[in-house]
Amino acid sequence: MVTADRYESGRNYYFRNRGQCTINFLKDGRVHILNGPIAIWNLHDQLTYHELNVLLAFSSLSEEHQECMRNYMGPRCVRYADVLEQMPAFQVDWKTAFLMALSYQ
Repeated sequence: MVTADRYESGRNYYFRNRGQCTINFLKDGRVHILNGPIAIWNLHDQLTYHELNVLLAFSSLSEEHQECMRNYMGPRCVRYADVLEQMPAFQVDWKTAFLMALSYQ
């Protein structure tokens, strides 16, 4: 696990070794996200603090939980900020793990 106090353009950050979520801050200021909570691949002009916290919490999940969450959230969400609003009403293990990880952010 690489811990970064600040994020630098053009450097890849792997926030956790448990899953496959990768966030790359490109030199032109855009953010490239692989295996995120709503899609396999996304390119963003910028991320808000809330969206980055969602990504950090998601990246702390196991690979299995990441896959389950991505399958549920993918068709329901357009933005990372929508993830909390689209959480299932029923209790599942990936939801519990994500909310616990988010509370530690």
